[in-house]
Amino acid sequence: MKNFYQLPEHSDLLSIDLSDEDLRILLSSFIGKLDVTTNIYSPSQYNLRSHQYVGIIRLSETEIIIEPKTTTNNLSYILSTVYKLIDWQNKISSCSSIKELSLLVLLAFLDSLKVLINQGLNQNYQEIKESSQTIRGRIDFANQFKENPVHLIQHSCEYTEISIDSLENQVLKLALTEISAICKQEKELINLFSQIYPYFNLVKSISFTKINFEQLIFNRLNAHYKLPLALAKMILEFSSPNLKDGLKQFPTFLIDMNKLFERYIAEELKGFCQHDLQLDYQTSNYLDINQQLKIIPDLILRRADQVLAIIDTKYQIHEVNNNYYQILAYCLAYQSCQGILIYPNWEKENNIIYIKNSSVSISCVGIVLDKSIKELKSSIEQIINSILK
Repeated sequence: MKNFYQLPEHSDLLSIDLSDEDLRILLSSFIGKLDVTTNIYSPSQYNLRSHQYVGIIRLSETEIIIEPKTTTNNLSYILSTVYKLIDWQNKISSCSSIKELSLLVLLAFLDSLKVLINQGLNQNYQEIKESSQTIRGRIDFANQFKENPVHLIQHSCEYTEISIDSLENQVLKLALTEISAICKQEKELINLFSQIYPYFNLVKSISFTKINFEQLIFNRLNAHYKLPLALAKMILEFSSPNLKDGLKQFPTFLIDMNKLFERYIAEELKGFCQHDLQLDYQTSNYLDINQQLKIIPDLILRRADQVLAIIDTKYQIHEVNNNYYQILAYCLAYQSCQGILIYPNWEKENNIIYIKNSSVSISCVGIVLDKSIKELKSSIEQIINSILK
């Protein structure tokens, strides 16, 4: 019988039971994501402390669900914005929990693959080099005696072959492989997964660390891959720590709310920028003239060569003063008079700090994450409007 535990992000859950194996995995693979400590009043039991990761961890005898502070509806909207899936967001707006949302993400991915397969997986021409007893294509005489000095019956051949083993299909297969353990535990998914996976048997398995999503360029021939690849990217990024360790011991679906919040603010601000405004995302510079202290502001809002504002996102406040010092340094380096710290609205009240002996002001602005999507978007728009004033 599985132990089932549920807790909100950035909270504690006391006195739970864990098997030795589940404890080992949590301690080795979830450092910084979910802390496990021994309960001092009952040494055979353990305490959990969640951080900024929300989602599901499924171990052999334990299932842990970490719910977000924001509403599930807002979370689905944020995900859709970051992964450019606005049409898809409407289909999952009724989710009431992170578990339901994660299952619908997987179901949407499998459904998109089913549509893709019905349309036909993309094929392309590939250059094949191999040693073979049968001559195919042309013989590479330069390598013939180098590769086959003794067995002259082997021929070093080069030929072109049409194949479905493209980068697009490799990414889709990797996402399929990653969710296989979850699908096998969910009756809504197992049949659909079993129908789809055989179509990717001829596609090479690749490592997550070797994927460069920037290489996925869309045109009229592969435009129908946009939805499944966006969902695949979402799934692969949320499958940590399995993929980074190269292990498939347990299925997990964890969202790093720090990174998601930062990427969401960037996407929304881009959308609100007028044609004469430019938003730079995480571009590096130096604080000092000798280029020894590197700085990477989250966002820089420009009009032509003028820096209008430096914007930094902080999903959770730790050291408030340090946040002010950091963005002040950014403002000085970029000669900007406006620094803006963006938090979720539950972290801090809005305020403005005016720096002594300078023209720099630093605004703390809360993004409304605990109400409606309309109020969420409105709070983003107000940031741009306040800067332009």
